[in-house]
Amino acid sequence: MQYKGPFPTLPEGVEYVGNIRTLPEDFEYKYLGARLATLMKVVDKGPPPSGILTWLERYPSERNALTIAVLGLFLTAFIGFLSMYLHGPPPLSG
Repeated sequence: MQYKGPFPTLPEGVEYVGNIRTLPEDFEYKYLGARLATLMKVVDKGPPPSGILTWLERYPSERNALTIAVLGLFLTAFIGFLSMYLHGPPPLSG
């Protein structure tokens, strides 16, 4: 059954069965429609889980993506050097 309710999409795992009563063709949520749509957007999106994600959402740009990529590169190099330091030099073969 194709969903034809008041909201554009349904959450995953929810199946729209239909209305209990038949509704007239010109039915609309006259008083609560805008508020329900706003609530649905808030529930679907939700706040970011951390302050960094909040900042990135507030100020999106290519510079942020480059900064995160460079930070990941340095972090990877640091972990690599740290593992070499803790493990010691490789054994000499021969």
